[in-house]
Amino acid sequence: MTKKFHKIKTYEKDIAIINFSYLYIYTIMSLFVEIPRVFNNIFYAIVTVFAVYFGIFYSEIGKE
Repeated sequence: MTKKFHKIKTYEKDIAIINFSYLYIYTIMSLFVEIPRVFNNIFYAIVTVFAVYFGIFYSEIGKE
């Protein structure tokens, strides 16, 4: 009975190690997947700010 209980405990440790390994791999992979999205959003934000700036100051809206 104790050997069986000991095997179950080692399986739980192995499963925990595998889960942490998957979490680590997922974290590393998410850096390569999410960072281009972040740069893309920053680029669109800069373009939007310039578009609003030129739209206000270099169009008929800004000249009253």
